[in-house]
Amino acid sequence: MVYFALGFLGVLLTAISQLFLKKSSQNSSLNKFSIFVNFHSVIGYALMVLVTLINLYVFKFLDIKYTLVFLPSSMVLVTLFSSFYLKEEIKKSSYKYYILILVGIVIFNL
Repeated sequence: MVYFALGFLGVLLTAISQLFLKKSSQNSSLNKFSIFVNFHSVIGYALMVLVTLINLYVFKFLDIKYTLVFLPSSMVLVTLFSSFYLKEEIKKSSYKYYILILVGIVIFNL
């Protein structure tokens, strides 16, 4: 149970790191170098490194069947977080893909 919690913590941190990286990319006043070395970018990259370490640890203990839930879940969370915090619009055509992802997760784990 602890490993599932860590896995979903990794999913949550992935979504948060993507928000930081998207926020960094939206700043058009940055030059080519400072796009990669500003507050939002550094936090985003640091969180991605942390997620990688968490995933390496979790994947040692869980069967691959259960770990495959984490990757598609992060795509859905990134979209939801981007919509709420960055005010990005979710296209109506995208909803069916996210529903398909969630249905796939459920079916795969039956």
